[in-house]
Amino acid sequence: MKILSIDLDWLFLDCPEYQKYMDCEVDFETSWRVIKAYLPDREFKPCPDSLAYLRHILRNSCKDAKIDIISEHDEILNILRENEYKNAEVINFDHHHDITYGDDDYELSIENWVLFGRKENLIKDYSWIHQDNSKLCLTSPFNFTRESWKDVELEIFDNIKFDHVVFCISKHFTPPEYHHLALLLKGDIVCSL
Repeated sequence: MKILSIDLDWLFLDCPEYQKYMDCEVDFETSWRVIKAYLPDREFKPCPDSLAYLRHILRNSCKDAKIDIISEHDEILNILRENEYKNAEVINFDHHHDITYGDDDYELSIENWVLFGRKENLIKDYSWIHQDNSKLCLTSPFNFTRESWKDVELEIFDNIKFDHVVFCISKHFTPPEYHHLALLLKGDIVCSL
């Protein structure tokens, strides 16, 4: 099984900057009010080049794929379990690696879902496609591949056919006015049929 996982925060190059003011202990609306209070003159928009790159992949490599939209990234494990996927290949477009940040990994969270997917044999091969300013993973207990999307020729994806596409909204990390992008991007796949 080839799974394409897309966290909408990948589209926002300002993510590392506004993440400094984020509070995941409160609801996402409150957290975003705080972020906008600290950065009142900032307008967070998706990177047009990243968006065009992603849309090309969705239109050309995902035509027969199942599609799901989730709120938070750890929910992807439920999709893998429900579909009885084992040892899947996951390619994850994300601003964050989601393997482990060296914190308490005894409980599943948005920061370690890949690690848990490996422990359950849901994920065998993991590839992380990140932005140039993403914070790299320094403590992974297993091998994985990672590349900035700028280093991956788009034509490589033309030779891949994904079985399942999972869009993750990541409400705390994606500006609320862009949560609808998951539906827009899903439409790219549906319209390509």
